Amino acid sequence: MKYIGLLIREQRVKCKLSKEYIARSLTKPISKQAFAKKERTGNFSFELVKEVADIIGCDINIFLPLKSTKRVRNNHPPDMRRIG
Repeated sequence: MKYIGLLIREQRVKCKLSKEYIARSLTKPISKQAFAKKERTGNFSFELVKEVADIIGCDINIFLPLKSTKRVRNNHPPDMRRIG
């Protein structure tokens, strides 16, 4: 499975956007080097991933692992009839 930094980089390159452009377009701008480090390490908060997806112009779900989204989507409360 690809990690989030690589997925972000692939989408950024596909859309022909530079690290510097993304870094400067953030609500709290960071340096190009700081953004490059985040891509290398995958050290992104959910809020930052959402913001980067908005800047790139893509759906945030392409950066989220499928297992995690399935786990959240299928997280139903236990069936009380089975207890007892």
